Amino acid sequence: MLLAECKNWGAKCGKDEFVIFRQKVENRTRRCSIGFLVSWNGFTTTVMKETLRGSREDVLIVPITGEDIRRAVRSVNFAKVLLDAWDRAVSL
Repeated sequence: MLLAECKNWGAKCGKDEFVIFRQKVENRTRRCSIGFLVSWNGFTTTVMKETLRGSREDVLIVPITGEDIRRAVRSVNFAKVLLDAWDRAVSL
């Protein structure tokens, strides 16, 4: 199982929303270990710090930006864009 949540806000998604989403993934009784948090306008720098802080856990949150979505539409290869985002998340 995986979870996804989208934030179509005028501002960037922040650390608080990231932490809340990570808790939603963790609260799935180990049935879920990956989540995709999509923020059309990107993420604040505190999200990157929070990603590093949570890197020792079994849960992986993959941040996806609006630019990632635009690139997927232009390239018609959404799977590659997801894999690239996953790679960035695990390479921290």
